[in-house]
Amino acid sequence: MYSYKRTALSVQVNKATKMLLIALSAMLVSVSVYFFIYMSLNAEKGSLMRENQIEQTTLESENRLLKEQVLQSQSLDHIQSSNEVEGMKPSTNETYLKPPVPIGSRDGEMNRVID
Repeated sequence: MYSYKRTALSVQVNKATKMLLIALSAMLVSVSVYFFIYMSLNAEKGSLMRENQIEQTTLESENRLLKEQVLQSQSLDHIQSSNEVEGMKPSTNETYLKPPVPIGSRDGEMNRVID
């Protein structure tokens, strides 16, 4: 029925050894390629992260300087010594507003409860 070609055991062992070596070599090459790709992606991420951290610290220091400049320009000493304020005339007719009268008071006087 079935006709098998008989081969020597040493020939079959040699074939199996060659197939095993080819399979192991292919697995080793694929794992090493995956490892190198994975490591290069991690290195790229680390590099980008470091660049972003440097940019963030630079922007934070620049923001601090700008806030300090804004605070200095808004200070009362700076405003009083500015050319625009020095060029203004002093007011001659000063009118101050009275505070609002509380509800229930007469002519600006508050009703007091006597104990």
